[in-house]
Amino acid sequence: MVYSSDSSVGALTGDTVTETVDAARASRDVESLGRPEDAARELSAFARDAAVLSSDRERLIELYEKQWVAIYDGEVRAHARGLPALLARVDRLGLPRARTIVRYIDRNERTMIL
Repeated sequence: MVYSSDSSVGALTGDTVTETVDAARASRDVESLGRPEDAARELSAFARDAAVLSSDRERLIELYEKQWVAIYDGEVRAHARGLPALLARVDRLGLPRARTIVRYIDRNERTMIL
C-alpha cells in the first residue's frame, strides 16, 4: 500500500504507518505515566496506607467495626456506616478518591473475587 507516489517524499507502506502509530502510542503511554519519581512516591504512599489496614486491624475493628473507613496519607481520615456517606465525607475533605483506600471494617474477613 503506497500513500504517496512522489519520490521526493518517499513511499509509506502499511508497515511503516503501523510502526509510526505504535511509536506515537508508546510515547503517549509513557508520558501519561508521569515521572518515575512521582510514581515511586505514590506507590510508597499506597504501601503505607495499606500497612495501616494490616498492622492496625484489631484497633480498626475496635474503633470502626461495621463501618466504612477512608485511609489516606497513613491514617483514617473519614468513617461512616454507609459507603455513600463515606464518599461524601471524602469529597468534603478534598481527599483524592484515586489515592484513598476505602474499606469496610468487619471482624469476619471476607474474600472478594472481582
